[in-house]
Amino acid sequence: NGVNGTVFTYGQTSSGKTFTMRGDVSKSDSSIGIIQLAAKEIFTTIQQEKSSNPNCECNVRVSYTEIYNEELRDLLNDSKRKTSTSLTIREDKR
Repeated sequence: NGVNGTVFTYGQTSSGKTFTMRGDVSKSDSSIGIIQLAAKEIFTTIQQEKSSNPNCECNVRVSYTEIYNEELRDLLNDSKRKTSTSLTIREDKR
């Protein structure tokens, strides 16, 4: 039993993708981003599940990546932030 989820933002430069994802961490709760809202909801749900079922086991795995100019960057790993992986663009012929 498990749940998988993806949040994907797409748009031109300066259209607000980063703000939507991260929010403005220097301001109040009203301007937090999707990442913080999702994390809060995930861990609240886990806490509720564990209170009703103490033997419940939960694993949470997260990745935060960026594709820019056909380069893939891992935004959670500072050492990889400076390096990127080139992507091969493929087209589905169907």
